[in-house]
Amino acid sequence: INAEYFFFFFFCGSKSVVLYPPHENENLYEGHIREATLRFNFTDGRFRRRGLQDTTSMVMSPVDPQRPDLDQFPRWGVARRFAEAVPVTCALSPGDTLYMPAFWWHEVTSKASSEGYQLAVNIWFHPFYEKEFPCPTCRPYASTRYNHLHRLFGDG
Repeated sequence: INAEYFFFFFFCGSKSVVLYPPHENENLYEGHIREATLRFNFTDGRFRRRGLQDTTSMVMSPVDPQRPDLDQFPRWGVARRFAEAVPVTCALSPGDTLYMPAFWWHEVTSKASSEGYQLAVNIWFHPFYEKEFPCPTCRPYASTRYNHLHRLFGDG
């Protein structure tokens, strides 16, 4: 899940993207990866974790969508049935652009070109609606970043 919108411009190789709507958070087992504070050791040239912060910037699901363990994650079957009933699947080829809405779950499978590489560029921008993380039950709210639009256009 990304808290920002982005355009995904695809140039080389191929990708398959499967999208799940934000209201499927519970069935997709929303989880959060805590951010770490790192320090670099100049003697051995390695980073070491100094500690974990209380914040998170990455939201993920512990379920492997290719091989879901429905005994461990039974609600995944509910989300998968929904997704299969109304699939949002995109096959990207060179020259394609995908608009990715904020807060949508996505699974990306990539395949390199015949030359052995792929190239894509993302352009991110802040959504009109934001959401607190980590908070699976928090509702999105209007971003204060766009207050200037209210001044420009008024209530109409």
